[in-house]
Amino acid sequence: MKKEDLKKLHSSIEANFKLLEPFRKNRLEVIKEYVGSHFSDHGSEKQLPFNMIRLFVDIFTRRLVANNPSSLVTTKPLRLRPSAATLQLGLNHLIEEIDLQRDLETAVKDALFSVGMVKVGLNHSASVEIGGVLHDVGQPFMNAVELDNFVCDMSVSRWEDMTFIGDRYRVDLEFAQTKMFVGSEDAKKLTATGKAVQDNERHSTKELLEKRTGFDAEEYRPKVELWDLWLPLENKVITIAAGQLTDVVLNEIDWDGPELGPYHQLGMAEVPGSVMPLPPIASHRDLHELVNFTARKIQRQIHRQKEILGVASGGEGDIDRIMNSDDGDVIKLDHPDLVKDFKLGGVDSLNLATMVNFMELFKQMSGNLDSIGGLGPQSDTLGQDKMIADSSSVQVADMAARVTKFTARIVRDLAFYLFEDPLINLPLVKRVPGVEGVEIPVTLTAADREGDFLDYNFDIDPVSMSHKTPGGQLNKLMTVIQQVYAPLRPVFQSQGITLDTSQLIRSLAQYADLPELDGLFISDDGEALLDDQPVGSHERTLDPNTTRTNIRINRPGATNSDRANAFVQGLLGQGNDEQRAVAARATG
Repeated sequence: MKKEDLKKLHSSIEANFKLLEPFRKNRLEVIKEYVGSHFSDHGSEKQLPFNMIRLFVDIFTRRLVANNPSSLVTTKPLRLRPSAATLQLGLNHLIEEIDLQRDLETAVKDALFSVGMVKVGLNHSASVEIGGVLHDVGQPFMNAVELDNFVCDMSVSRWEDMTFIGDRYRVDLEFAQTKMFVGSEDAKKLTATGKAVQDNERHSTKELLEKRTGFDAEEYRPKVELWDLWLPLENKVITIAAGQLTDVVLNEIDWDGPELGPYHQLGMAEVPGSVMPLPPIASHRDLHELVNFTARKIQRQIHRQKEILGVASGGEGDIDRIMNSDDGDVIKLDHPDLVKDFKLGGVDSLNLATMVNFMELFKQMSGNLDSIGGLGPQSDTLGQDKMIADSSSVQVADMAARVTKFTARIVRDLAFYLFEDPLINLPLVKRVPGVEGVEIPVTLTAADREGDFLDYNFDIDPVSMSHKTPGGQLNKLMTVIQQVYAPLRPVFQSQGITLDTSQLIRSLAQYADLPELDGLFISDDGEALLDDQPVGSHERTLDPNTTRTNIRINRPGATNSDRANAFVQGLLGQGNDEQRAVAARATG
């Protein structure tokens, strides 16, 4: 790269980094609200009795990315399907090995705060430190990129029109001088970069939350800051120093990776004319602050509340007897009519009702947060609860679709590096479908690859990232038994298909956490049912004329919303006996 172009690039990086300052500042302020006032000395400046932002972010993060994704590799040519199956095994192995879910969760959480950003690449040396994380030889990696260390061309309105995208990171100074850029004389001129060097032009979440001061006082070894920049028009990736050697390119390579480049952005809502998305927290923050402003006001009212005993003139003789008495004592008062209780201050009912209303509004704006987070029943019946949960899921569906698409792009990039690696030698195990315990060892090597990378389609199973609980798995199992197997049982039997009751009880014992189930079921010969038996050997035939009686009991429920409404009505003096009963009833 020409020196004139390089100087222009440095100037453009500095200018665009400053344009991102408001976004970094807003992100920092939101993270301070998220961590509250007790995380460090420099979290939220005010107490947050009801941290609604923390509740929102934790629930949605758990809903959107609770596990590592499972890849799906398909291909149209029949001859390539065995190779696709092997590649899928290798890709899922890589996803587990690099713990993709960890950085994916960071990116999703960042997207709720501001914007999620990741960097996908491939190492080419024995041991490389990228973003503070060591990566193995030739292994694909994915790192979350914080907005504090990100820069892009802010003059464009679409991500596809970027002229440069990059991220900043810190590496060991000696490593950068001697090993990172082999044969580079310019690398030897690098000097240590102090952590406070750019505090005047950025809001670093980690540094400002901990209020670090000074230059490297807490670092064991000096480090240097570098920029990795992808230049789409030139189709190059370059590495330059941050704040020094402005006329030097430390490393420059022609980009031969995935066509979309090494960086991927996750946003939850587009803003016309801007490359920066609108985060959900931006529209929720004001209500969060209103809730806690009102809560702090109520707290001050509680502190000011007093209950005193007043004695009028002439009743002085009763004062000592009253002050020396204990609770429940019987004492003589000469002038009881001159003694009176006074209650001063206390919680204002309207303020308390307003705060509860704000909390309910926050949950409604979040798409029924109680239902999404499983914080309690939302209706009087299970069927209605399911309908509400399905409706709430629609509110989450857009976010989930964005996360799925974002993850699929990452997985495709990882698959590209896995497919193109000439030195790959990955031992795997294939399991034979329908035959338990049979495994075939296979090895994914460059010689085993068939076809071209474009012959394969890469996607992810969206369900694989969702949160799974034993109780949820148990419900799914019982639904299949009751709604699929039971009605179609004659059809299954006519085709020689029976239910393996031994496996069913094993699954029930596992999901319900009832290991004692293995001793509760025995066969006709008195042996434990969970011993190894032929499939379907213990299934009994029920009388087809069996009479079943379903009894439905209606009991008024007390949902979180009902209780809140009843509580507010009571505070405002508008509640009746039934509403007061609902407010007092336990949820569920």
